[in-house]
Amino acid sequence: MALSMKKTALAVFTATTLFLSVPMAFAAGDKPTIAKTVAFKKGESSAAYSGKVQGDDYDSYYFTAKKGQMLNLDLTSSAHAEVILFGQDDYVAGDTYILPESGKYEVRVLQMRNFARRGTESPYSLTIEITNPTSSTPSSSKNSSKTTTNSSSDIQELDKTVYSCEGNKILEVVYINTPNSNYAVISQMGEMIPMTLIPMASGANYQAINQNYAYKLYTKGNNADLVGADDSPILSNCSAE
Repeated sequence: MALSMKKTALAVFTATTLFLSVPMAFAAGDKPTIAKTVAFKKGESSAAYSGKVQGDDYDSYYFTAKKGQMLNLDLTSSAHAEVILFGQDDYVAGDTYILPESGKYEVRVLQMRNFARRGTESPYSLTIEITNPTSSTPSSSKNSSKTTTNSSSDIQELDKTVYSCEGNKILEVVYINTPNSNYAVISQMGEMIPMTLIPMASGANYQAINQNYAYKLYTKGNNADLVGADDSPILSNCSAE
């Protein structure tokens, strides 16, 4: 809880001092450019794939696994491709991840928003490895204890986007990417509202961290909508300037 509060404070402080730049949140189209089911050869626990993503495109790799199995994703890109485990906010790229439930999972390869908006093309190579747990849990797994410092090095990129919305209104958003999560900070009614990334079918979508606020920010490509309780519109049909 203390760590979460510190990250929230960091997001607000950083946005306050830097309320200018371009978003670093995930961008994604409606459907994956590539949709593959991961298949391992007999006796092997990993599979390798290669491809490229351009602009808002993303590639999806689906696998079914059991609770407690360990996932390793190794992505190599000569440009700006990134990998996420869709719907699992606590997944950290490069770490061994202990799967929390039995069922189907989706690995997505995509580009962060600032590169997606430029139409950048990013080739990549991806290795997906799933192994059974051993008697000792790897120190890099999500269940291990981690010490995180709130220094400036924790922020990988911080950018701001200004959107023009219906009714000649303006929406300003600071996007903050850290090794562990992604945030957006908006200014509403004279307050800075920190928001955290939430899993959705497509686009990069955020909700207010403070439960006293009902704000949600829906983004897709260069477009955004800010809504309140029950998705009531606040700022609609916003386009990045």
